[in-house]
Amino acid sequence: MKTIVTTDSGMDPTDITYMVSGQVNRNDGQTFKDVREITSKEVLEQMKEGYSFKTSAPSLADYEELFKKTSEEHNVIHLSMGEGLSRASLNSASLTANDINPQKIQVIDAKNGATGGTFLYLYVKHLIKEKLPFNEIVLKVKKIRDYLKTAFFVPDPSGFKRSGRDSSELCIKEKALIIGSKALSLAGMKFRVDFNQDGNLYARQTMMGKANLKAIQMIKDIVNEDTIHLYDNRLAVIGTILENKVNMKDIENYLKQFFKTVVRQDINAVVAAYGSADLVGLSLCRKLD
Repeated sequence: MKTIVTTDSGMDPTDITYMVSGQVNRNDGQTFKDVREITSKEVLEQMKEGYSFKTSAPSLADYEELFKKTSEEHNVIHLSMGEGLSRASLNSASLTANDINPQKIQVIDAKNGATGGTFLYLYVKHLIKEKLPFNEIVLKVKKIRDYLKTAFFVPDPSGFKRSGRDSSELCIKEKALIIGSKALSLAGMKFRVDFNQDGNLYARQTMMGKANLKAIQMIKDIVNEDTIHLYDNRLAVIGTILENKVNMKDIENYLKQFFKTVVRQDINAVVAAYGSADLVGLSLCRKLD
């Protein structure tokens, strides 16, 4: 029986055929399906018009529709937004899968999202193409998930307050992102924000300076001649939300010196739009033991 991969929209798959959309709620009462009806770029544009947004997990009905349709003729691996960003998504997906067919539907806490979600999605697609058995694919995905390294360059931290994710590790440890985010933006403070092993975001580094220079510097700090031996050099994934001052082509060309394939998949999912224009994501895989 063929295996297919399904995802939450926050995972930013390269193909949305088997994707369940999160809900995007605008302050005027309108609700949109993430990616399908509204994108991160549109959210940022509408914020300029005075709108604000909150995101919530896909409905149980949406998971039920997706899983019933896909599991009739396939084994299903579902990449879910993890507890660190959306516990409701993981719980809803898991409950629905167990109700429908737990033997044929495996829900995996990705502990990642956006650029890191794209990396995992491409990895699963590769394993399926190699025609590995279903259970072996599940084991491999769960292993590589813990070796992913996903970092974001955040030129405007005020978006984290808009996100409603004040309980994330990022916001608990870096109160300045919540209390003084507007002042930090005016001061030109920029951040490197990573996913940790539990799937939480945390601020790893602060920077001052022009966005383009600091974005490429962050990439070079992570990947260089002294560090490349730490990573699997087959794939790197990069993405932005709305390219403005950061030159993504420069980042792509730099990484091509070190990786056989560099995939640019810009971040469409609204779950990431609380960042800002020129938010840059980089996802790599550390070498497996």
